[in-house]
Amino acid sequence: MQIQLQNNSAAWKNPNATPAINGKSNNGIVYPSYSAARTSAISTYRTQLENQARLVFPNGRFANEPLRNAMQQVIANQPLSMADNSAIDTAVCAIEILNGTLTPNSTKIPHGTIYETSFLDSRQIQSIENTPTDPAVTQDYRRSLEQRQPLEVRVTVLDIDKLRLKRIGSGSPEEFLLPNSGIIYATRDDALPDLSAQPGLNQNNVQAQKKNTDRRNLISPTDYKLDPTRRPKRHYAD
Repeated sequence: MQIQLQNNSAAWKNPNATPAINGKSNNGIVYPSYSAARTSAISTYRTQLENQARLVFPNGRFANEPLRNAMQQVIANQPLSMADNSAIDTAVCAIEILNGTLTPNSTKIPHGTIYETSFLDSRQIQSIENTPTDPAVTQDYRRSLEQRQPLEVRVTVLDIDKLRLKRIGSGSPEEFLLPNSGIIYATRDDALPDLSAQPGLNQNNVQAQKKNTDRRNLISPTDYKLDPTRRPKRHYAD
């Protein structure tokens, strides 16, 4: 695949990029949304969307569970929630960026206003058990200190200066990407929550699976066990 822009030679350069490497990346590059109706896009990319919804990590977690949930609704011909629509829109945009249908456009949002970075958080470790693939087996904390690796935290960086300078619309009072209210809603759909609580039985039954998932979401944050597969997401204002 030929990436459209290089951060090191485009209008915007990632502050964390290494100029000598001259690597290619779309991080921070802005694209427009796809123009087709959502139902038409689902029909056009049905095979790709279903394939992506089935992808599973080696530890058994779905690579894109929001998209999986959305495609289950599509297959069952059920109404889509806002979360389902968001998951489908994100996936369709990614597909059209890859196939060249969408090209970079900084008209509405300047390049580099929103980009991703990551760091190791020494205050959070991946696991404290000797069986990292099954964090609920014991609570003896026997994992050696040198193997308690710090957790990688991925963050979305918001450039407040660019947000406040970009005008939106022609109303009065004039609005900017950084709204007059000062409130910004930023979300990501690729986080993986802590699911240290065990799945339970009857996972082949859809209703039982949903009940078990709800129970795990409730118990896992407070069971004092670490799930090494968790993937926290945060937002950082620069």
